[in-house]
Amino acid sequence: MADTYVLIDGTEYRGWERIRVNKSLFELASVLELEVAEGWHADSRLTRIKTGAEFEVLHNGELLLAGHIDGRTIEYDSETHTVQLIGRDFGADLVDCSAYHKKGEWSDTPLLRVLRDLTDGFVTGVIAENGVKLQQIITFAIETGETISDAVNRALSRVGYVAQVDNEKRLVITQTGNAVARPLTLGYNVSKGSLSSSIASRYNSYRVQSELSGGAWSNAQLPKSAKPYVEVRDALIRKPRRLVIWEEFASESLCRKRAEHERAMRAGQGDSLTYTVPGWAQDTGGLWPINAKVPVVDTYMDIDAELLIVGASFSLDENGHMVELLVMHPDVVSAPVEPLKELQGAKWSGAA
Repeated sequence: MADTYVLIDGTEYRGWERIRVNKSLFELASVLELEVAEGWHADSRLTRIKTGAEFEVLHNGELLLAGHIDGRTIEYDSETHTVQLIGRDFGADLVDCSAYHKKGEWSDTPLLRVLRDLTDGFVTGVIAENGVKLQQIITFAIETGETISDAVNRALSRVGYVAQVDNEKRLVITQTGNAVARPLTLGYNVSKGSLSSSIASRYNSYRVQSELSGGAWSNAQLPKSAKPYVEVRDALIRKPRRLVIWEEFASESLCRKRAEHERAMRAGQGDSLTYTVPGWAQDTGGLWPINAKVPVVDTYMDIDAELLIVGASFSLDENGHMVELLVMHPDVVSAPVEPLKELQGAKWSGAA
C-alpha cells in the first residue's frame, strides 16, 4: 500500500483529504496544495502551521517535493474546520524576485559565472548534468523588470539548455530528455487520455533580429548590414501573423537557429496530450519524472512515438493516488543553438 505523508517543520502530518503536487518543465517552481477537514475534537495542530514553514512531501520514502508554505486558508463553523495550505518548492524565490547585479551586464563572461551571479544567495549552487557545458562565453544584460527565472531562462535559451531547482536547493542545468520513463500504453497503464490542440500561439512569420549593442562594438559604429536578422515561415498558419524576437549579440547563424526553434517549439506546444495513470510511481518503483523521454502507444489517437514528459500533476483524494502526465513533442523546450562566437568572427547578414 502506498505511504504518502507531509513533513512540516519536521512534524509528520497524515490523513489529508487532498494532496496535489504540480511540476512543470516550463516553470522553475513546483506547487503543493493540501486540504483537510476536521471535527473540533480532532488534532488541531494544522491550524497552528505558519506561512513560511518548511515542508517535504514523501511517497514510499522517496522525496517528491521540498520547499516552503506560501499561504493558508482556514474555514470553520460550530462543528468543523477546513485547513488549506499552498506551498512552492525552492525555485519560488527565483520566480518572484527581480534579477539584480551590481553592474547589470556581463561582457565576454562564461555562462556559469552569469548564472551564479544571477542566483547568488537564492540557491546553494549551480550544477551541470548529462554532458552540459557551462563555459560558453556570452555577453548578457539584465532587462528592466525581469525576474531571476526570466533572466536565467533567457541566458540558457541561447545554448539550448533547461533549468530546474532540485530538492537540495541547487540550480540544475541539463538538456531536454535527460531521463527515460517507462512506456505509456493506453489500456495498460493509461486509464484516460486527452488531446489539446491550438494554433493561438503560432505565427506565419518568425523574425529574429539582433541589436549587437555593447560588447566589442556599439550600435553607432555598426553598418546596417552588421545587424543580422533572419525570418522563417510556418506555411500552415495564415498570413500576416508575425512574431518579432530581439536577440542581443547574435550572429546570423544563431538568429536562424533561434527562429527555427521558435517555430518548432510553438508548433509542438500547440499539441499536447495528457495521460492519467493510477499511482504516483512507475512499475519500476520510482516516481514519474518530468523532462523524460517516454515511449507512447495510443491506439485511439494512432500514436506510436517517443515524446517528452513536460509536466506531472500528482494527486491524492477520494479516488486514490493518480498522476496526470503532460506530454509533447521533444522540440518544445531546447533550441539546437551553437555556442556563441566572438563578435568579430561572426558572419553578419548582408555583409559583403
